[in-house]
Amino acid sequence: METCLRFGVGAQYAEVEGFQSPESGSFPWQVLAPSISYRQGFPGSSELLSGFVRVGFVGQLRAQSFSVRSADGSGENVQIADAPRFGVMAELGLMFGSGLF
Repeated sequence: METCLRFGVGAQYAEVEGFQSPESGSFPWQVLAPSISYRQGFPGSSELLSGFVRVGFVGQLRAQSFSVRSADGSGENVQIADAPRFGVMAELGLMFGSGLF
């Protein structure tokens, strides 16, 4: 059994076309993903080949949403879609090597 706490950072770029005042840009994101995993070696492989299953949660540290500015001149943003704040991550795979240097 293993536990892990991952921290992810990045940015997504949005290119806007066809609107009265397009404002393209780069928008940063940050996530935190605690997980737990189980690894099992295969018989006769001398721990060089193992299978694993990992389950965890993903939480946004920076809220993400998509909006447009209202055309009525008020300057207000109208939200079109909101990204979920939390999610579930599941992985199933094979690992080659012992993981030791």
